Amino acid sequence: MQNYFASIANPILHNLNATIDLCRQASMPVIFTRHSHQNGHDHSMLAEWWFGDLIVDGTPDAQLIAGLHRNKLDLVVEKNTYSAFRNTDLEDKLVEMGIEEVIVTGVTTNLCCETNAREAFVRGFRVFFSTDGTATFDLELHEATLKNMAYGYRPGMGGLDFKALKKLQNSANELLHSAVVQESLVEDGEEKWLNEFCDSCLRMLEVCGISKDVVVLVKEHVQDVRFTLRRASIGEAGIQDKMAACDSYRKKLKKEILKCLKWFKAKTITNNPNMLMKEHKLMLVVDVLREVRLTSISIVESLLSLISTPWLDLDSKSKSSSSSSSWRRSLFPSKVVVVPWDDDDAMLLHSANKRLAGVQMAIEDLELELECMFRRLIHTRVLLLNILTAN
Repeated sequence: MQNYFASIANPILHNLNATIDLCRQASMPVIFTRHSHQNGHDHSMLAEWWFGDLIVDGTPDAQLIAGLHRNKLDLVVEKNTYSAFRNTDLEDKLVEMGIEEVIVTGVTTNLCCETNAREAFVRGFRVFFSTDGTATFDLELHEATLKNMAYGYRPGMGGLDFKALKKLQNSANELLHSAVVQESLVEDGEEKWLNEFCDSCLRMLEVCGISKDVVVLVKEHVQDVRFTLRRASIGEAGIQDKMAACDSYRKKLKKEILKCLKWFKAKTITNNPNMLMKEHKLMLVVDVLREVRLTSISIVESLLSLISTPWLDLDSKSKSSSSSSSWRRSLFPSKVVVVPWDDDDAMLLHSANKRLAGVQMAIEDLELELECMFRRLIHTRVLLLNILTAN
């Protein structure tokens, strides 16, 4: 976000600053990058590719734009290529701060932003790629990057292994059902441990329960969007206002989900490090609690990524009309524009609604799996309480 890119950076500045503010509220560090070249020796391939049109250090073009919400403690990574990881200490800094996920914003979508998303991913960081906090000089290139990110880099529901989790939970419950294990726990005076496990189960049930609430809210939002699209397809009056209302709710929902994620990550399995001793006979229960926590976080991160993705394809018909192009840049425009519907609009709406139908089915499947995980965890806690009672 430097002066050199002001023409594309300024239009997204409000969205980017909103993301920065949310991150600060969630006590998440904010890191800026600054691209510049000192002399001819560090131009590498960029000088050849861009015919020498480079950002020279010390010039006004090299400075970060004035409107960014920065503070003096923010880290600024200096780079001279698309990647902020190459020949810098960015990865070391992220590891040092205990960072596991990164949110990529800024310019340009298809060069620096995409490069750093890929670099972060292959280094083991979970990547969130902002759809409305990134920009580039060509709309088609921006959209192509978003599709690439959605396919292979941003978190998605497909990576959740519910079968493995079910097997793990069932194994733990079978262990607690075992009369031999129950007698051993009673004889060994494991009341303190059992109480720890019960408390930890309760914490993870809270996490799981809130995840269920988030799933319901996102599902209802998707249903509202589909209903709005259907009304748009029949030319109902005032539909832009309804779409703007959906967008307003989406932003609020996004903010609440970020708060949930912050709360989840503060909700540890246990405050007693001794509980994590691998030689303990109930270590399998610890594994269950850990996986329930990680799965819940992954689900909510997936939903956050989901609602950050525009549902409607960009304009594929006419880019000559500025109002039409502006409208089609998002299903939910930040500024309401009155645009007459035509056959191409109808096709776009139908395509978006078809995709949303698939999204809704995926969310419903997710809701079912989450409910099963929740019930199995309740069973785990009941078994632990039964052993305690018998003790």
